[in-house]
Amino acid sequence: MLYTNYCQITVSAEGKELNSYAKNMPLPVGRLIGNVRLITELPKEFTGKTLTITFTPCYTTNGSINPISFGDRNALKLSVIYNNLWRIFIAVFSATITFICFGIFFYHKIRQRSRHDTTFYHLGAFLFSLSIWIICSSDIPQMYVNANETVSLISFFSLFIIIIHLAGYCGAVLEEKEKLFRILQYIGWGLLLIESFGFITTLYDPPEMLICHHVYIIGVILIALYFAYRQRKYGTGGRTLLIAVCLFLIAAGSSLIAFYLNPTGGMDAVFLGIGILFFA
Repeated sequence: MLYTNYCQITVSAEGKELNSYAKNMPLPVGRLIGNVRLITELPKEFTGKTLTITFTPCYTTNGSINPISFGDRNALKLSVIYNNLWRIFIAVFSATITFICFGIFFYHKIRQRSRHDTTFYHLGAFLFSLSIWIICSSDIPQMYVNANETVSLISFFSLFIIIIHLAGYCGAVLEEKEKLFRILQYIGWGLLLIESFGFITTLYDPPEMLICHHVYIIGVILIALYFAYRQRKYGTGGRTLLIAVCLFLIAAGSSLIAFYLNPTGGMDAVFLGIGILFFA
């Protein structure tokens, strides 16, 4: 079992190809190949033979060759789940809070308290997107579902949607700046459309737009931090949001540093996932 890291991979022994991933390119739609674990069965007759693995990077982003694991197929799959238990915990916990938020949202909707229902809607959608991203950015679904490109695409889109709803939530709390944060949401949806257009037309893929994701994330957080700081003296909402956004900024900054230092290490998801839970 080995990690593909957005590479075309061929596994062979003594000149005979045993397995490959993303060998036939381009894909029918887009060039996104997924960031997955590849399991190759080794026939007994190749015992003691030389194993050759060829990596061909599909993007210019930094990559790394991670350790290769050997063992029974089911044991390897279980090891992936074990190593991602923290992701499952964060996803379940955030999904639970999502359920509560949406319950309060519908309660206020029925009572026609528009201000409160908007706040809880964005917080719920924010956490729901986190649950989707934290799982789809892991190896778990890609190990059990033969839809690597789809899972990877959902991962990128859900990351963007997390921040779009963060902007909506901050606008609902900081009422005087609601129009500004609504504009930030429009910008986010616009970037998402641009990303979708590039993928469909095969001009560029989500990994090549990661810098746009990261600039948008930090931009929204810094704007929220600035206005929360300005309104900290005028009510509990501003002061509480200031603390929450500071925590989120630390988490997002740590996540980006971890990602650029080691794109396949997974620590970026740890920092961002825990930071979002503290924010919530």
